Amino acid sequence: MQRLICLVSFTIILFGCSEKKNDRFIVSGKIKNSNSKTVYLEETAMTSMQRLIKDSTVVGSGGEFLLKTTTLEEGIYNLRMGGESVPFASLISDAKKIVVNVDFQNGQDLYTVEGSDASKTLRDFLFTSGSMIRNIYGENLKIDSLAGSNKEKKYIDSIILEKENSTKQLKKYTRQLITHSKSAALSMFLLATYQGVARNPNFSIEAFGIEELQIVLADLIKKFPEQSAIVTVKNSIDEQSNKSGWIGKLAPEISLPDTEGNEIKLSSFRGKYVLVDFWASWCGPCRTENPNVVEAYKEFKNKNFTILGVSLDKNKAAWIKAIVQDQLNWKHISDLKMWGSEVVSLYHIEGIPFNVLVDPEGIIIAENLRGGQLKLALAKALK
Repeated sequence: MQRLICLVSFTIILFGCSEKKNDRFIVSGKIKNSNSKTVYLEETAMTSMQRLIKDSTVVGSGGEFLLKTTTLEEGIYNLRMGGESVPFASLISDAKKIVVNVDFQNGQDLYTVEGSDASKTLRDFLFTSGSMIRNIYGENLKIDSLAGSNKEKKYIDSIILEKENSTKQLKKYTRQLITHSKSAALSMFLLATYQGVARNPNFSIEAFGIEELQIVLADLIKKFPEQSAIVTVKNSIDEQSNKSGWIGKLAPEISLPDTEGNEIKLSSFRGKYVLVDFWASWCGPCRTENPNVVEAYKEFKNKNFTILGVSLDKNKAAWIKAIVQDQLNWKHISDLKMWGSEVVSLYHIEGIPFNVLVDPEGIIIAENLRGGQLKLALAKALK
């Protein structure tokens, strides 16, 4: 979902939210245990990815500071100490005055926020999701270390299941916060942050798929009808999801190892109709769609039709386990590089599940077939 996630991550985090008049936005508080004596207030630019410094001040002898700027609309602001490149706090300008108290020796309780409910929720999300993401990363490392080991399969499966549950909890947690948010800026920040993390192959976290994004954004449009920018983002995603760029073109060659390490080429299936199915064991929507693919395979496998599963997995054991569990009884290939796989750029993959239907001459005749659409397309092609 590379380009689509980029669209969400960059577009939705850069627009302003609540229309307001020129309002004074003041951030004050105290800072403890910092070697730096300067603190900056930054705003994310609406037309670029750069953070713009809106104000700065020297920290007082007692740690006190006062920063102020003028806001035209509700947006995301950061606090950053001089000499540091990474902000230590993120805020939402949904209130005129916000108090932030910081102690750099407090770890998880690095800072507190008063005066802004949205900023409090944002703070809790950053710390809670950060802890969950660190756990998921640790579970991934454990799974990778067990690959090829002589540990019992039951033990390895339990670790994989634990990691899958952790990723589901993170996604559910994020979705619930978005649903209950009373701030458009907060909602979009949560969504953008989660999608950004999901792009990182080190975590194997399932991003919100195209259909999920459309539902989430439609709900936000109802909740925040004055936010034309949300409508713009949803329209862009709708446009991306409806594009049919592959139909009528020769399917690019794919040559990857199967589950036994043998190199398999897409061109070796010439003479048959082939559904090239891009998926992954960690992809919830893919696993939900698999029963439809299995049903279609059973119905049409004796009519000059087959399937080539191309996985964006990273862990071979998880990949093979999903193949067996979902009864995907056709040829499967993968380079186990997740979003770093060559097929992502080759087929311009913006999200999974994704598929293309290739005719016996190697020409793509349909793409992104889901649910009942797959059977209809196969019935039409194989009549």
